[in-house]
Order: sequence, then structure tokens, then C-alpha cells
Amino acid sequence: MLIESPIPANINARIMPLPLFVDQVPAGLPAEVEGFLDDEYDLNELFIPNPNATFFFKISGMAMSGVGVLSGGLIVTDRSLKAKNGSIIVAAYQGALVIRRLDDRGPRILLLSENPKFPTIEVTDQDKFYIWGVVTSVINRLG
Repeated sequence: MLIESPIPANINARIMPLPLFVDQVPAGLPAEVEGFLDDEYDLNELFIPNPNATFFFKISGMAMSGVGVLSGGLIVTDRSLKAKNGSIIVAAYQGALVIRRLDDRGPRILLLSENPKFPTIEVTDQDKFYIWGVVTSVINRLG
């Protein structure tokens, strides 16, 4: 049974502006850069548009590694967004949280992994299941 969970009470977010360079860093061929600062940029504006409904989760496991969700990384999850087909979601399934891609196109709900080593979860009417939130960003450390 699919249920959307309620958004929790108000949570205060801190603003933390960081320097933003005018130049973009090419991921292809090297290019000269001027090195001028443009302005300050608050990462909350980029990653947390709905502070009262946004939460971080630390990831354990590699079921979603195909989309860059790696063990030890963080996901940003927004509970105010409505999940749609293809959304990456955090779901409560049978009493445990799981991150998967939502497939609700057919007569049943499927929770798809992004790693062939992990099985698809088929949600039945008898299962305890609800969508906890929609994943909006991934944060991984390099190295």
C-alpha cells in the first residue's frame, strides 16, 4: 500500500555563503581562467530549496551506484516533493528505509536498483510501504 508520509515540524536552516568564481572549470580540455570571484553562493540555495522538508541521509551499500549514490556518501532528500515515475526515492519498506528508483507505470509498484547485483523490489498490497521523500542531490567525497 502506497502512502505519502507527513512533513515534520519546522526546522531552522543556517545560511553559509561561500565564494563563487566567475570562471567555470572545464571537465574536458584545459582552458585559461581569470580567477575572479563573482559573488558568494549559499549551498543551501542549490541543495535545500525547502529547508523545513529537507534531510540528509548517509548511504550504506551500493544498490544505487549506477547513478552515483555511493556507500559513505550523502543524499539530500526533500519530503515536500511528490514522487513521480522515475524519481529516486527514500522509501519505508517492511519497516526499513531503502533508496531506489520508483517505477509505478504498471499495475504494481517496483523499486529498482541501479546496480545489477541488487534485485528489484516488487511492492504488493500486503507490504508496509510508503515514500519517505524524493532524493534531489548526492554528495560524495573523492579519494
